Amino acid sequence: MPAPSFWTQCRALRWKSFTRANDNNALARVNDFQRNALNEITDFNEFRMSATSESLLLGYNDPRLPEYFRPAVGGTGDDAAYTGRFNGTRNGLSPTQLALPENRNVNNSNVGPRFSRTNMATNPRIVLTYAETCFLMAEAAANGWAVTGTAREWYEKGVAASMQQFGITDAARITAYLNSTAVPSTPVGLERPVSTLPVRFSALEAEQREQIGIQKWLAVYPDGFEGWSEFRRTGFPKFYPVANYDPTSDVPAGGFIQRIPYTDQMRSFNVDGVRAAETRMGGGGQSVRLWWAGGR
Repeated sequence: MPAPSFWTQCRALRWKSFTRANDNNALARVNDFQRNALNEITDFNEFRMSATSESLLLGYNDPRLPEYFRPAVGGTGDDAAYTGRFNGTRNGLSPTQLALPENRNVNNSNVGPRFSRTNMATNPRIVLTYAETCFLMAEAAANGWAVTGTAREWYEKGVAASMQQFGITDAARITAYLNSTAVPSTPVGLERPVSTLPVRFSALEAEQREQIGIQKWLAVYPDGFEGWSEFRRTGFPKFYPVANYDPTSDVPAGGFIQRIPYTDQMRSFNVDGVRAAETRMGGGGQSVRLWWAGGR
């Protein structure tokens, strides 16, 4: 058998470097006494894939899909058509809408097996990963900051590291994903995909920023707070508006909650401090942006 070519050896070293980098992920250890809280509450059966995740993961044919979510249970009658499919549900549905076949829990995708209650003492809690660091570096490079490597290089490292983190180790499969021109899909009942951009890195800066934002949002799963922070900071992915708008909210129609207001209890403890903070931020409502998301 001939010796592997120089480029083959380089590619092999490249993928090995991703594996080593993931060994340095910051994770919180768990055990029988200090368990993964997410795993512990998944038996509540109240988690489902969102329409945003469906558009991205299905449209991109993302290898992480079965790691993040599992196919719908479905059943008989009206539920039979959904059995075994990956389905997402719209945010902000009314109780009446949630009772429709397409929105029932059994007909939408629950979290993946690694996040089940049976793994609550073995699935470590994620603090900060190499993948997230790579996307931060990609954004820094896009900003023109003094970092080693290009935005594309860090973007591709971030995608690959996320894949490796969730058990996708086939270098050819990762490369195919990075070169894919597939675009997000449009879930049933919605009018548009979350994005029109493929995974393959664009030559246009504005599109690069959206791609970095999308892939970072996918990579921080299942950390919902981090995902929400990234959306508020970057605007990506371009979420679907909530299905039903609350006119009593200070959030404008089509907009999204930017912060959690101070509670009445907090106000009772520190009236002057809360008032001063809200004045400094420009208000106390849910539409007020935090300083790192364009506020003050």
